[in-house]
Amino acid sequence: MRALHFGAKLAQPGYNIYVTGSKGSGKHRSVGEALAKLAVARPAGFDWCYVHNFADANRPVALRFGAGEGAAFRAAMAEFSGALKSAMRPVFSGADYSAKRAAIDDEFRKTADAAFGALRNAAEAKGLALVEPREGRFEFKPQRDGLVLTELEHRSLPRAERDRINASRRVLRAGLDHAMQTLAALREKTNERVRALDRETGRAALGDLIAPLQARFGGDEAVSTYLKSIFDEAVTHLDSLRAMARGEDVGGKIPFQHYDVNLLVANVKAAGAPVVWLSLPTLSRLVGRIERTPVMATSVTDFMHLRSGALHHANGGFLLVEAQEIMQQQPAWKALKRALRSNQIRIENLSEVQDRAEAATIEPAPIPLDVKIILLGEPWVFDKLQALDHDFRELFKVRSEFASTASRDDANCLALLRAVADIARRDNLLQLDRTGAARLLDEVSRVAGDGEKISVRIGRIIDLVREADACASENARGLIAAWDVERAIAAKEDRAGRLKALEQELIRRRIVFIDTDGAAGGQVNALTVINAGGQSFGAPARITARVGPAANNGIHIDRLANYVGLTQKRGVQILAAYLNGAYSAFTPLSLTASIAFEQCYGPIDGDSASAAELIATLSAIADVPLKQGIGITGSIDQQGALQPVGAINQKIEGFFDVCAMRGLTMQHGVIVPKANVVNLMLRNDIAEAARRGLFAIYPAANIDEAIEILTDMGAGARRKSGFPRGSFNRRVVEALKTFARPRTLKPVRLDSWWS
Repeated sequence: MRALHFGAKLAQPGYNIYVTGSKGSGKHRSVGEALAKLAVARPAGFDWCYVHNFADANRPVALRFGAGEGAAFRAAMAEFSGALKSAMRPVFSGADYSAKRAAIDDEFRKTADAAFGALRNAAEAKGLALVEPREGRFEFKPQRDGLVLTELEHRSLPRAERDRINASRRVLRAGLDHAMQTLAALREKTNERVRALDRETGRAALGDLIAPLQARFGGDEAVSTYLKSIFDEAVTHLDSLRAMARGEDVGGKIPFQHYDVNLLVANVKAAGAPVVWLSLPTLSRLVGRIERTPVMATSVTDFMHLRSGALHHANGGFLLVEAQEIMQQQPAWKALKRALRSNQIRIENLSEVQDRAEAATIEPAPIPLDVKIILLGEPWVFDKLQALDHDFRELFKVRSEFASTASRDDANCLALLRAVADIARRDNLLQLDRTGAARLLDEVSRVAGDGEKISVRIGRIIDLVREADACASENARGLIAAWDVERAIAAKEDRAGRLKALEQELIRRRIVFIDTDGAAGGQVNALTVINAGGQSFGAPARITARVGPAANNGIHIDRLANYVGLTQKRGVQILAAYLNGAYSAFTPLSLTASIAFEQCYGPIDGDSASAAELIATLSAIADVPLKQGIGITGSIDQQGALQPVGAINQKIEGFFDVCAMRGLTMQHGVIVPKANVVNLMLRNDIAEAARRGLFAIYPAANIDEAIEILTDMGAGARRKSGFPRGSFNRRVVEALKTFARPRTLKPVRLDSWWS
């Protein structure tokens, strides 16, 4: 937990955390609770939105907001789009706009009226009238007494009069053309003034709509820039907005969809930094994805089709991922490393990662990444990553290792019982009474395989409490007592005991030879553990040894078993080293020995039977029988010291069950390394049998102590002159001397052989 807190608080790059621990060690619950407490003290994560990029539609813009502000911005932009559709109607129909527009129109009209008035007066002075026919072209026609002459009347005029009229027409036409050009230029200026008025009015209206957004959200430079781009974009559509305000159909000229907001991450109700668990770490669930909408024979996408991933939601906090699961998702693992190296989240599609020719048509802007990654896995996964992935070492510099056991002291026992009580309340289970709590602590010590330790694999412990709760509920009790825990343990062992029962049946029917009475030379019962089908249980194995003189001087030992790893070579070397060190000072060594695990056909791992192998070999050399009612376990060093071994309780229980099946006597027991005494946490029936003297536990510090227990002979302390007469070791030396003597073969007479 210290390592976890260190890594979680260190803001330097590369200090992400790998949490190791065996399954059921409680790492998930402990890490989750610890990070939840750390997260509360940190600020909530930012909200993130994607919006349209008016400069390049294929590169959507990412905007950052405070927690909860992203949703508010989206709502505000939705209101802006709605207001944009309706706000222009009152603007362009208001009194202020109408007055300004009327003033511009009146000014043009007065100028036009003045120009035409001057032309009309000039024409009247020349006996002509300015007429606007239906086609819209002005004409000068002769008049008399205020009435325009008809064409017939005009033709009846004297030629000189017609010539004068035509000359006057030409002069007035020139003036009319000049006036029309002047008015056309004035009309253009007037229209420009109207457009300017429209722009000014529209910009003012748009400014009124944008101003509240700028005031509320414009503190961020990127958001302010985006709002300015919206204003500039909307100004270009003022004509369409004005037409829409007048009720005209403008079709899709106004792209209101560009004003939408894709709220990618919202922390509306966040209390502190986010803590996110990613259960299925695929690429899209990690970094997000770009969706597409099928249209005809193709598909389209835009910024509104961007979807978030776990990194987006964990940004500013913690992301927890199962190491083995993300390692099985190589694209996601590589994307995670890219994100951590660049401190950016880039939304990637699997097709883009696998084949760049199929890259997405849009490339959203990356989002800055500030996250602490916590990988959770077993130690072997960590070792593999350390060995095979160089990036892993640089990105995950903190290792938080959860042990499966803890010291059995008052503080740890109390903490464990409190954790059990909390989970029981959460899961609506019965609580433990005092006897149940004590029995549970004994059982977790048994699971730990150490009387001074307790297992903290909380998953298994809670499973036991659930099963004990069922037993207590069947008997209508309000608390879980020791008897309920006992029943739950027995039921669990019964459910998983098929292979164990089969093995014991084979021993009971004498199909597998295991002697538990009497004595035999070169034969001993070793205590072993069988692992098969996900089950583990103790069972004795018969070890036998045959010895004889070697063809050449030296020690030649064959272990007739399917040892795995370096066990074979190492075990032979230790046995030979002990024999050489213990006896070579008194006699030359010429020994060949074969050691067999009888009726054992599977692979053998470890060296916990080396003490049994040595004693069987020495028994065969000295021709001294060994008690078959006593089993032995332990490995030896070159000095003959018995070294501690694992699964000591299971091994003892396996041999006890065989002895109990045949009837316990005071001749049954086991020899264990003295260093393993602290690990003893035996079943109640074994402890009771030991108290009654029916089954003994013999701690032995070295091979000599084990020999004395198995033979009732003194082993014999080594002296300069040799071993004492009558001792076990003296008999070994005498036998070895016999092996070392030169031997000659007597010739065989053929006639004797024939007869």
